[in-house]
Amino acid sequence: MGDPPPPPPPSPPSRPTRSTRRVLRVAHREGIAHRDVEPADVLLEEERVVLTDFGIAAIDTPPRRR
Repeated sequence: MGDPPPPPPPSPPSRPTRSTRRVLRVAHREGIAHRDVEPADVLLEEERVVLTDFGIAAIDTPPRRR
């Protein structure tokens, strides 16, 4: 018998996953760490993702000036 076939490559992330990552990147860039992201915090609307419940978020650095 030969070796088993290799596993298939992972699927690309879904649109909501990519959008949530973008939202978190922006928050982190502004010095905000959510610290408790869970599925219930990600609201899916028509064409956008809304991240909620920043109740235990930490502000690590002052926001960048634009």
